[in-house]
Parts: sequence; structure tokens; C-alpha cells
Amino acid sequence: MGLVDISEVTPQFFILAAFFILLIGSSFSFGILRLFQKRKQQGFLSLGVAVVAFIVMLITFF
Repeated sequence: MGLVDISEVTPQFFILAAFFILLIGSSFSFGILRLFQKRKQQGFLSLGVAVVAFIVMLITFF
């Protein structure tokens, strides 16, 4: 196993990636929770926010 060189990862990139990961993960889990609570509108809205954040992340990073 080799070591991974992370010296070229800028702090701005790391913070932006962490923000997107937290936004997507929390929106997705909150949406699933709301669907289990039978609050469909809030659940689908949260899942939609997660999908939009994922698409924005893909556009931003690639």
C-alpha cells in the first residue's frame, strides 16, 4: 500500500468539498426521515435539495 499525497489539496477546495458533502448528506437523510414520518412534501423537497446540491457539486468540481 502506498501513501496518498494530499499536499496539492488547497484549503478552499477542502472546505468547499466538506460543505457539499455535509449539505448533500444532511438533506438526503432529512428527506428520508420526513418520508418515514409521512410528510411527503417536505421529504421530496429535501431529497430535491440533495439532488440539486449534488449536480451543482459535479458542475463545480468538474
